[in-house]
Amino acid sequence: MRLFRPSWKRVLAGIGIVLALGLAALALLFASEWTYISRLHGYPANLITNVAWYKPMEPVPGGGGGPLPRARPDEVRIRPEALEEAAQLADSRNASALLVIHDDRVAFEKHWRGHRPEDWTNSASMAKTITALLIGIALDEGKIGSLDEPAATWLPAWRGDDRRKITLRHLLQMHSGLRPMGAYDDPTSDAAYLALGTDMRYVVDNVPAVEPPGKRFDYNNINFQALGFIIEKAVGRRHAEYLSEKLWKPLGAADAALWLDREGGSTHASGFLFAKVEDWAKVGLMFLHDGEWNGRRIVSRAYLREMLAVSPGESRYGLGIWLADNRFQAREQEELFLTEGTYYLDGHSKQRVYVLPARGLIVVRVGENGQRWDEAALSNAVVRGLPPP
Repeated sequence: MRLFRPSWKRVLAGIGIVLALGLAALALLFASEWTYISRLHGYPANLITNVAWYKPMEPVPGGGGGPLPRARPDEVRIRPEALEEAAQLADSRNASALLVIHDDRVAFEKHWRGHRPEDWTNSASMAKTITALLIGIALDEGKIGSLDEPAATWLPAWRGDDRRKITLRHLLQMHSGLRPMGAYDDPTSDAAYLALGTDMRYVVDNVPAVEPPGKRFDYNNINFQALGFIIEKAVGRRHAEYLSEKLWKPLGAADAALWLDREGGSTHASGFLFAKVEDWAKVGLMFLHDGEWNGRRIVSRAYLREMLAVSPGESRYGLGIWLADNRFQAREQEELFLTEGTYYLDGHSKQRVYVLPARGLIVVRVGENGQRWDEAALSNAVVRGLPPP
């Protein structure tokens, strides 16, 4: 027994050391991810309008923020009762603002729930369309050779495995074959960490491919975060700086901002662009005018045609933008879109910029989540008030 006791002491000492090391490792993990943990527990319920919660941010300087021209009451060619119906619908679906642009002028504007015209809101995934536009601008400038170039050209971590087959087009169309991002309410998911974590580069570098690219549509935020990193590498500038110089300033938009994963870190490219509602209308008008703003070419017509072409695996999606599809509307037992060729920017909680080229119409809705949402209802309410085409 005398010989046995020291060995037990050594075992217990070893267990103590292992437990101490384990606790130290756990403490280190908690310390390194404390920001992520605190964001998970403190994420605001009003995630669109509580802009002050999102820190730190990187500025996106604008081009002065001049207002859009306003139509006089006698110039508005939309029946007042149709605009009122649209306003009532927006209000009933928890909107903070509704803006209707017709004939390049503001025909209607209304704000609710304490929101003011100068206030920022969180774009959510409408920012994906902005990232897609920046890819097109870099393509137009020759900084990117083709949408069919491998993403691994700019992402070294993807060069040694099946991800080397993923092209920019695959990412833009959500056909990359990367591992699905999972649910936001799962703290171990890519979706949660990409949104709230402190190292988005780690997520992009380490997400595996699980199927060949081009095979299937899977909505995955990692695709657009990867595109954000690609833009920076291709143009040699920060994402926010390139956005400012190539889009936000030329549009004459007001100052905006992007959320950073940490101080001095990476800007979100799949969401979290904070801007005024009127500046989203300017983005819609730029689309309406085939990539021009006040006579200045911002992005080529050819690239916008690419953006609005139906992707192979999802009839409602182009390159970072959503396309109206009445077959889907019918399956969902929702209203059919009254205007052929409608497309829209789409963000979580029903952030929307509807573009109706056939009617010269832009409809912008921002606000917290709208329940009982029918995708065609808001734009249809306005269209019903227009003269026959």
